[in-house]
Amino acid sequence: MLNLQTLVLFIKSARLNRTFTGISATLIPISIANRFDFDILLFLLSSMILYGAVAIHNAKKDNDYPLPDSTSKVIIFLLIFAIYLASREKIVFIGIVVLFILGILYNLVSRYIVAGDATIIAFSHIAWPMFISSTILGLSKNYKFVFPIIMYVIFWFLLHLKNLKDTIGDKKRGYKTITTNFKNGREITLVSSQISYIFMIIFFFVFNFKYKLIFSLILLFVSLSVFIKIKIEDDIYVANLLKFSMILFFSMLIFEFSGFSLIFGICFFQVSTYIIHFIKLADFTFSFPKSIHNTIEKFKLKIQSRRYF
Repeated sequence: MLNLQTLVLFIKSARLNRTFTGISATLIPISIANRFDFDILLFLLSSMILYGAVAIHNAKKDNDYPLPDSTSKVIIFLLIFAIYLASREKIVFIGIVVLFILGILYNLVSRYIVAGDATIIAFSHIAWPMFISSTILGLSKNYKFVFPIIMYVIFWFLLHLKNLKDTIGDKKRGYKTITTNFKNGREITLVSSQISYIFMIIFFFVFNFKYKLIFSLILLFVSLSVFIKIKIEDDIYVANLLKFSMILFFSMLIFEFSGFSLIFGICFFQVSTYIIHFIKLADFTFSFPKSIHNTIEKFKLKIQSRRYF
């Protein structure tokens, strides 16, 4: 019998908040076409359930939560249900099967290859959802192929930030990341993230976005925040900034293509993701002046300590 406490554990371990980037990527073609299709909703639901199953498996394997012995049954049920939903439409089924294969590769292969996790995630969470959504909506080849490839490259450089917050844990598990395999891994990750922000800004100007200057200034500020937080080793904050940066960039694209004419539900979703991530970055939003002051002071101490040692 599934009690309330166990149900809460399963919901937490499913980490559905991590699907926000994939959902946001799926919304970009919708904003371009300015219309919605039921098959996209089917793909989103199926992919969220599939991701939840994989996340629960990882949480059980890494002992992140005290999950019960019946966890394997729950995982199997979720996988079957996701595939059942996807089987109602060919393109959705193909999309979910590919995501399932990528999930297996992520767990069995990519985490044991340097930069392998970012290589898989950039495709499974960003490029592939954009491609499936564009295909369902019948968009042109530029939107179907070129845009997903560009997004893949941009976020491949940024995704390495996620590995900063648990370098010790990754080493214990035998996971190979830039920070666990290179002595100057933090510096490499820092440079990589700044390259990503530069690519984002270049993207705005190459495609001549109407709001390119405003978007660029916002991203420069976020980029500076990432730079400072990495330098003072505030890695949990950096991990939150990574999620925020991805959703912010996708929201900029959605706003550029659709403005205020986008379906209310999609706009509400974007606002909700902003609120969630701003709450996670509480000192970034609600105590901004104090946060800046504390960050500068920590940065000064960091520089001073390196002068003497």
